[in-house]
Amino acid sequence: RKYRREKKRVARELLSTLKDPAVVVLADWLKVRGSLKGWTKLWCVLKPGMLLLYKSAKVKSSHWVGTVLLNTCELIERPSKKDGFCFKLFHPLEQSIWATKGPEGETMGAVVQPLPSSHLIFRAPSQAAGKCWMDALELAVRCSSILIRSMTSSNKSEANNSINSSTLAADKWNDSDYEKHFKDQDLDDASHTDENEYHRESGHFSGAEAMSGTESESEDGSHKGDEERRNGEEEDLKDDQTPIETTYVVSKEGEMGEAGEQVEELEEENKSLIWFLLKQVRPGMDLSKVVLPTFILEPRSFLDKLSDYYYHADLLSKAVQEDDPFTRMKQVTRWYLSGFYKKPKGLKKPYNPILGETFRCYWRHPNGSRTFYVAEQVSHHPPVSAIYVTNRQEGFSLTTTVLAKSKFY
Repeated sequence: RKYRREKKRVARELLSTLKDPAVVVLADWLKVRGSLKGWTKLWCVLKPGMLLLYKSAKVKSSHWVGTVLLNTCELIERPSKKDGFCFKLFHPLEQSIWATKGPEGETMGAVVQPLPSSHLIFRAPSQAAGKCWMDALELAVRCSSILIRSMTSSNKSEANNSINSSTLAADKWNDSDYEKHFKDQDLDDASHTDENEYHRESGHFSGAEAMSGTESESEDGSHKGDEERRNGEEEDLKDDQTPIETTYVVSKEGEMGEAGEQVEELEEENKSLIWFLLKQVRPGMDLSKVVLPTFILEPRSFLDKLSDYYYHADLLSKAVQEDDPFTRMKQVTRWYLSGFYKKPKGLKKPYNPILGETFRCYWRHPNGSRTFYVAEQVSHHPPVSAIYVTNRQEGFSLTTTVLAKSKFY
């Protein structure tokens, strides 16, 4: 729940920074070099973490050209024979520096001369203007993870006052005060609500301030800020829903075929369906486009099926202990091959998971440790499954994405 709330808070801050006209580091006309080696004059607006390009100084959605994400960029001065000052923003690994959506959610920018995907070359009208842009961009590139919150001047002064008073109070704490602070947090108790936790924290800080003898310089402002923050948290709590989790149950071993064989005898009525099916398919054809009869399908999800390959994950604990890379690679290969231990009777296709479907399980190993597995279907077209496997006691974890393709041969 805290993760989702924090994610929403960051998204909200980014959106307010993006849309608030007051939060601008620098804005001016710059010439930008296109893919065809010609120059286009664009209105550039530098905000914390991003550079927005527009066709005109009137910032409208129809004039938006593109947004450069500065956290992926490096900045360098570029020599030029022409007048003015040139500098370049580029991705060191030749990846895209552009955001996929605009400030208003646009997917297509205004039509200008085509711009490169992995770099941009800018020309400022003078040396002084160019240096100014370089300084501003260096600051924005280094501090791209720090978002400037859009606040009114009164709110800023109130916030500064409350920060100063709490900082002064914290400076005068001794070891016993810190210990008491963390005891009051009741970190092991998961039953309290986030709102109660917030009240307890704010109450304790006010007590610490009283204990240290300092008074808050802007009591009304801090109360107002507390109330706004609390209202925002209550709204987030309304949106958040605790995920419904199923309980772990002991699974029964499936019916295994003989070593080296995956053969199943078909009943007579199913043989006619097989011929009907074979008439539809061609070698190399994608089976996802063919409607399969139920007796060909395995009665479990593809996410469940993938967990078979991690049944002997405890073999990885030996790889963790190896210092020699070659020996460690042999142990990993040994674990990988052990994933093919399951030979079901007949080779059947598992059901396609629906988008957002999850499957989780764990294995108890002979040494008493447990390996936990969680999988989720993160894309429908194309079908992509994401997997996370971990055994903290043995010191290993795996992250995997699987793009499933089934073809007829």
